[in-house]
Amino acid sequence: MEDFNWYFGNFTAELQTLAYREFISTDSEYKEIEYYLSKHSDAFDKIFNQLNQEDKKFAKEYIDKQNHQASSVSESLYFAGYRDCIRLLKELGVL
Repeated sequence: MEDFNWYFGNFTAELQTLAYREFISTDSEYKEIEYYLSKHSDAFDKIFNQLNQEDKKFAKEYIDKQNHQASSVSESLYFAGYRDCIRLLKELGVL
């Protein structure tokens, strides 16, 4: 069973990576946000670098937690979709 879990983990990770790459290359809202972040990166860095060490540490940790939360949700939704697809295929009698 351990081998199956390893192969399944690799398989789903690869599919998730491909889905992510397709998403970032085709989603217009993502591209708009990416452009905004790129355009304002220097301004953000300037403001961030004016913070004292304690505030920098807090802000960095806060941003890291937000990113981790978004990543976790994305991964969870991906696997929920995968499970839903399997249920649908079973319901249709394909599996």
